Amino acid sequence: MRAAPITANLPRWSCAAFPVDLAPATDRLRCHLEARIEADGAVRSPCHSRVLESALLAALLDRTGLEPEVRARIAGYLAAHRDSPRPLDRLLARAALGDQTVSAALLNVEDFLAHPPDFTSARKHALLHAVLLLLGTTPATGLPAPEAFSPHGLHTWARVQVTAVKAILAHAYSRTTVISAGDVALLRSTQHPGTVWEGNLLIHLFVLHALTPLPGMHGLVAAGIRTALTYQRPDGGLPFIGDEDTWVTAAVALHTTGAPPAAIDSIAQRLRRLQHPSGGWSYTEGAQLTDVDCTSAALEALHLAGPDTHRTAIRRAVDNLSALRAPDGGYPTYLAGAPQKRA
Repeated sequence: MRAAPITANLPRWSCAAFPVDLAPATDRLRCHLEARIEADGAVRSPCHSRVLESALLAALLDRTGLEPEVRARIAGYLAAHRDSPRPLDRLLARAALGDQTVSAALLNVEDFLAHPPDFTSARKHALLHAVLLLLGTTPATGLPAPEAFSPHGLHTWARVQVTAVKAILAHAYSRTTVISAGDVALLRSTQHPGTVWEGNLLIHLFVLHALTPLPGMHGLVAAGIRTALTYQRPDGGLPFIGDEDTWVTAAVALHTTGAPPAAIDSIAQRLRRLQHPSGGWSYTEGAQLTDVDCTSAALEALHLAGPDTHRTAIRRAVDNLSALRAPDGGYPTYLAGAPQKRA
């Protein structure tokens, strides 16, 4: 877990490959990062707006009639992405703005969905189906097969997401009998005024869309919209997540560029405070689902800060990762035994 030093056995970049000396630029970057370390050891950097979440919020405001002034700000953000070079962003922005000429034909859906691994394919199809339906660009298909909504083997985020998508599509196709009381209870359990569950705006908005047509949910949905709006960015849009300040610790970059030990130690002390009882870490403070990516990043930061000083936390993190390791030596992101994405 130690950042590898440059040795004779590793390839070196020739100085001639770069038009300028990188040392001054590296020093400036290191100083910039050091200056960003806050008193609690965090290097905070909120995530920027994204078209998908912004379009979903616009559609939710249209459905509920709430916050018309906010809707105008979101429309301004979406209008700036009408001609985005990204086909999906272009489609979503135009659909959310009510462009009557937009259609799913603007996006090769099958090409878009070819990127996820096979074991997520049915869920990804259902998710995109729900998004296009909410934005009024409905694919010519009915309710997906039950496997698209199976919670079997899913981590908490995915379980809530597939449940919300199932409820959205079930209402659209008048198949509400597939929505159980347990489904509704799960969706409601994520709603706490002032807090976005797991810091995930995408899932938060899907849940609000799923709850909107249910009787007695207006107050809960209105509170959820107000909570989402606390994440609205100056450009009018909404991000996917609020931040990923635990995963992006900056500790490794600072260490490898010669930052003083006090800077690394400040970050390491914060990471120790955020370590979960399981020994792992989540991507941001307040999220409960830990994962291999974030645990690995935090583990490396603690090792660089001092393997003896942080021995107990390091051992707990190693035990966490060891418990997830698959028989073939690979590591699923969230749950032991879950399928792995192959490179």
